This record gives sequence, C-alpha cells and structure tokens, in this order.
Amino acid sequence: MAAKKVATRGVVFQVEGKDGGDVWLVGSVHMLRAGDHPLPVVYEEAYTAAKQIVFEIPPSELQSPEAMAIIQRSILYLDGTTLKDHLSAEAYKKVAAFVKESGMQMEQVQMLKPWMLGQLIGLQEFTKQGFKPELGVDSYFETKAAKDGKAVKGLETVEFQMGLFANLPQDQQEELLVSTLEDFDDAKEFIANLMSAWKAGDAEEVAEVMNEGMEDDPALAKALLFDRNVNWIEPIEGFLKSKTATLVIVGAGHLCGKGSVVELLQKKGHKVTQH
Repeated sequence: MAAKKVATRGVVFQVEGKDGGDVWLVGSVHMLRAGDHPLPVVYEEAYTAAKQIVFEIPPSELQSPEAMAIIQRSILYLDGTTLKDHLSAEAYKKVAAFVKESGMQMEQVQMLKPWMLGQLIGLQEFTKQGFKPELGVDSYFETKAAKDGKAVKGLETVEFQMGLFANLPQDQQEELLVSTLEDFDDAKEFIANLMSAWKAGDAEEVAEVMNEGMEDDPALAKALLFDRNVNWIEPIEGFLKSKTATLVIVGAGHLCGKGSVVELLQKKGHKVTQH
C-alpha cells in the first residue's frame, strides 16, 4: 500500500497566499512516454481547481511563424559560417567522432550552433526511449485547457527563452557541448533517476538529479535556473492577489531545492504544501 501511495504522488504544490488566493504549482517533465500516462491524480485535481493555466511558454506558441523565425536565428548560423568555424580544433574533433559513431553526417549538423547541437545530443536517449514533447505535461494540459475553454498564459517569451542559450559566449557554448558529449554514456541513468524521483514526488531527489552539474557552472545556473525563479515570483503573487485560481506549470527543477520557486514563495510568507 505504501508503495502505491508514493507512486501516485506528484511534484505538485498548493500555494495559499498570505492575503488569500490559491495557486497550484506543477513540476513538469517536458517530454514523457505513453506509459507515463495517466498522470497521478493530484495533477488532474490541480488542473480541475484552476481557472487559468500558465506555462513557461505555452507549447503551441512555439509553432507560430514569429516563434519559428526567432528559433531559427537562435539555433542556426545564417551568416555563411559553420560549426567548424566556431569550435576549437579539439572540440570539433570530439564532435566529429561522436557524429560518426552515431551514424550521422557532419553536413547534417554544421549549421547548428554549439548549444543547440548539445541539446539535440542530450535528447537522443530520451527520444530513443520513446519520450515525446506532445506527451509531456505541458502539451497534455494545454490540449486539455483548449478543450475546456480555460485561459492560457506564459511567464516568458520565445525570444527570452531562446536568448538564454543563444546569447551565451562561444566558449561557454563549446563547454556545454563538450560536457554533453562526455556525459552521454550517463544519459540512461539520468533518465531513470529523474523519472523515479518525479513519479515518487521526491522533491529533494528531483533537485539533486535536475540540478546536478549546475554546481560546476554557477553563472549558467544563475541564468538558466535561479534568476528565472526570481522573475516568476512577481507574476505568481499577482495570480494570488487576483484571487483567480491558477495552475502554473514549469520544469520540475524550478520547484525543488534551494533557490526554488517554492522556497522563494515561502520566504515571502505564503503557505506552500506539497500534495
């Protein structure tokens, strides 16, 4: 019985504003497998209680022509240069060896900026195991909200989110790419640990798994994680003040551990309870 109870818990928190108002925080895994559904009942309960659904960015916004243009500028070299022109000889050699071993051709990746190539490589094992964005928590609830006529909003813009990576200095992009190559063999273990912690609703373990490696690059952790957590507090408090029951869906790593959205809201005097 205990194991069954743990398995149906989620990374879901209820925020009760110090002046009233309710906000539900849901920790998302942006890609899931068919077997990861149905979601634990607490996710559905949080959704049912909400009048509006708020994402980092609503998934459908990424499909707009304007968003696609921003994404293209952010991930591709459009100035006639290629990946080889922007990487050190040593890093390029490592990329070429990996690409060859993966059965790809260098021509397929030459236009990609280092950060994007790193992202794609990092997602390979997820894709291999059947993880798909359309099955992720975000897409699932956006589709549901559209059917139910619930309002949908975003905390960030596509331009801002793309810029988090695209504006990184070239040497930092190279470092990220090389790090991804070196950690590739650990991808299966990472996925297993992440899904185990997320399904169990083990916030402490989620924080450890998701944020591991960030310790090696405090500046990157600040930009990708901690600064964004801080940025989201004002709008979340706005939802509380408006007394509009709101479901906020963000990456699970943002809700767990030190410097998380949950911790920041608690410091502001709001009651936050995990369900």
